[in-house]
Amino acid sequence: MPKGVYKERKLPAVGSTFDRNFKGMVYTLTVVEDGVDRLFIWEKDIFKTPSAAAQSLVKHKYEVNGWVFWGMKNY
Repeated sequence: MPKGVYKERKLPAVGSTFDRNFKGMVYTLTVVEDGVDRLFIWEKDIFKTPSAAAQSLVKHKYEVNGWVFWGMKNY
């Protein structure tokens, strides 16, 4: 895919969960809906994208692809 062109992603179903083992701990991301948008919850924090949730968990200064981090490659 050319640089700057983004794949339109199919969002996972509400209630879906994705587990990630990171630094010896298992973290779970849950998909919820607020009536309009799909949102992602990790711990008690709410994020608009899986990438924002991954970035918060990793606490890294570089961008993190949350779709890959949470194992959502098929979406």
